Amino acid sequence: MNRGRGLTLFLFLFAVVGLAVFAGGQGEKEQQNVVIMVGSHGQYLIEETMEAFMAEHPTISVEAVAISSVPQESWQTYTTMFAAQDGSAHIVGMYPTDVVHMAEAGWLTDLSQLYDPSYEKELEKFNRTAVEINTVGGNLYAVPLYADALLLYYRKDLLEKYGFQPPTTWDELTKQVQTIKAGENDPNLAGYIFQAPKIEGVVCNFVNFQSGVGGEIMKDGKIVLDSPKNREALSFMVGLVQKGIAPESVTTHNPNDDSIQFGNGNAIFMNNWPFALNKYLDPESKVYGKVGITRMVGNDQPGASCLGGVSIGINNFSEDKDGAWEFVKYITNYEWNKQRAIRSSLLPARDAVYQDPELLEKNPAFKLLAEGAQYLKSRPTHQTKYYIKLADRMQYHFNKAMLGMQTPEEALTNAQAEMNKILEEEAE
Repeated sequence: MNRGRGLTLFLFLFAVVGLAVFAGGQGEKEQQNVVIMVGSHGQYLIEETMEAFMAEHPTISVEAVAISSVPQESWQTYTTMFAAQDGSAHIVGMYPTDVVHMAEAGWLTDLSQLYDPSYEKELEKFNRTAVEINTVGGNLYAVPLYADALLLYYRKDLLEKYGFQPPTTWDELTKQVQTIKAGENDPNLAGYIFQAPKIEGVVCNFVNFQSGVGGEIMKDGKIVLDSPKNREALSFMVGLVQKGIAPESVTTHNPNDDSIQFGNGNAIFMNNWPFALNKYLDPESKVYGKVGITRMVGNDQPGASCLGGVSIGINNFSEDKDGAWEFVKYITNYEWNKQRAIRSSLLPARDAVYQDPELLEKNPAFKLLAEGAQYLKSRPTHQTKYYIKLADRMQYHFNKAMLGMQTPEEALTNAQAEMNKILEEEAE
């Protein structure tokens, strides 16, 4: 009898302990909380994505925190956060200029530690260049959320009026502007507008022209900025203002300024990011039905578009990395690439989405965007963790050249000397 009571008590205690362990395990799963920190464009459809994800993953909750979409400002936010080893934001949205520095500083998680080998096949479905800029030392530290590329917009109606096809060379672009401006005789009509203040936009625009002659900024870890090909590219870029092809205002304009000017019908050509296109597809737009997009013009060879965009990685100081990785996979999957593209002009990071029948039916913009976005050139952001410091020197001297305060040759010589000094100092 006593032995029976003892066995009963033992089984009761075993059951209680088992239930406690089981409940504790269940509680841990229910407590997976994931925070994603990303700029305004990355916030697009974020609420819908989080709701759909949490419906499929009830043990993981996701919260979004918005930060500035200005690269310099978001960088300051991140450097402050990581310096404090703050793990409160599990997923961080980054520009191409950020990834290598963050990875080599130990701020980002090597994602190969989180995914199984089958995910390598999934990565092959993303734009190759977009994956390359997120790979450091052979390891993946971020997944592309959306792509971005500087595209050549043109006034389709004006080119047709003067019997022109979209230009493919620098000479054609120049001659078309000169002909149309003379014919229209409109003092408010600019020929070619782009961004050339002391911001990263001036480097991105330089990369576009550089691609048309085969120039490079870095090669095998060395600065090769001061080269004949790059002098040719920067000279053409500066000459656009000197010859009146571009207005002097390009030295102060940001992408939004240019999108407004072009949207008001006051420019023939514009180099800008895809965000502007949706404005011109509005029937109320002054340029509705009058806008085309083509690939960048070149000189020695066809031009390419400077690659931008946002990728997302996982904070190395955070817990719940597995839950964060589940959301990274989800928000970057095919369906959400497509949904962002359908409801905006953000470029998908997955190549196949551009041909999706539903996308092409619901967002006709991609019939235009696909032409301009397939030829891409990246800045050397994946070659050095000091890119941000190097870019500051390029921004400064390129802008000086655009203002006529340095010759293109002086700008490239001075920029390369200062960039080499930065690399030497960092190596000490």
